[in-house]
Amino acid sequence: MNSRVKKILLKILEESKDSLLAFLANKLGCSQLAQDIFQETYIQIKEKPKLPKNISNPRAYVYTIAGNLAIDYLRRENLMARYLEKNKSEASLITDSLAALLEQNEKIEALRKAIDELPPKCKKVFLLNKFEGKTYLEISNELNISISMVEKHMMKALAHCRDKLQTAFPKNKR
Repeated sequence: MNSRVKKILLKILEESKDSLLAFLANKLGCSQLAQDIFQETYIQIKEKPKLPKNISNPRAYVYTIAGNLAIDYLRRENLMARYLEKNKSEASLITDSLAALLEQNEKIEALRKAIDELPPKCKKVFLLNKFEGKTYLEISNELNISISMVEKHMMKALAHCRDKLQTAFPKNKR
């Protein structure tokens, strides 16, 4: 019984090929995809283990199978497009974040080199103020130099670091 139903459906599929392809091409917007879905419809009917015994409208049944396969294809494509778009956005964010992080690391490395180039006393004053948070008075007392000398060392250190960073990163003025 099942093989008789299959033969009827496959015969209808072949007889309706042109109109079914037009139906699918209209639904999918592509004649090549219509051909693919037509082939899937054929395979689905041929390999389906159990078909309904009493199909009142075999032609409509064939069109329903083909239409459902086309809808499934469009859903998969839509899902894939959304997935790719989401991942593209996330990849772009990650790439932008990595680029910003790399640039930040380059700036830190350039600043580290600039600080290492400072004369010892100037470097000590700069590090005590900027990295240990000590005031000019505290630095003056610790290094046994005048506040005026602390200010001069800081001005020299800041100017040197600014110049080195501007040279290393000319587009960024600060």
